[in-house]
Order: sequence, then C-alpha cells, then structure tokens
Amino acid sequence: MPGQRKRRAEEQARRPIGEYRSVHEWHAAGTWEVLFETRDYREWADFVRRLQAENRHGPEHELRMDAFCGGSVHPTTYRLSRFVPPAPGAPGAGRD
Repeated sequence: MPGQRKRRAEEQARRPIGEYRSVHEWHAAGTWEVLFETRDYREWADFVRRLQAENRHGPEHELRMDAFCGGSVHPTTYRLSRFVPPAPGAPGAGRD
C-alpha cells in the first residue's frame, strides 16, 4: 500500500515516551555518545557487523551512523554513535 511506511513512521514518532510527548522531543533532550570513529570504511563496517552479531548495541533506533565527507580537503570520516537518553527529571531536557 503506497505511503504506509511513511505513515507508520510518523505515527511512531508521535507516540509519547514516558514524560516526553514524542520521539523527537525525547531525542532533543538526550545526547549522542560516539562508540567508534575511523577513516577506514572497511574497519567501520567490520565494527558495525561485530556489534550486530554480539547484539550488545540495544535497540536499532538508538544508533546513528554518520559519514562526514571532507572532499579534497579532509578525508571521509565514519562514525557510529549511540543515543544516551535524558536522565529522569533532568532540568531543561527539551520540555515546555
């Protein structure tokens, strides 16, 4: 059915998480901790495969994979980060 994936993702993003009104608000309140960073794509891909095989990374929506392309000035850097949720009742945690 056309548009079902997008609609499902939007519905999930609107669901409340604890005291936060949506996934977006929860992510705005937390931080990202770098697990692994390298300039070698193969090394980065091997790390991701090992992490998935060991199943130690937690939920997949808490991982972020970045590729920083520097063009001819800087080499491309690959980074894997894990979401660290906000502490319960943390002041200024992105809520009104």
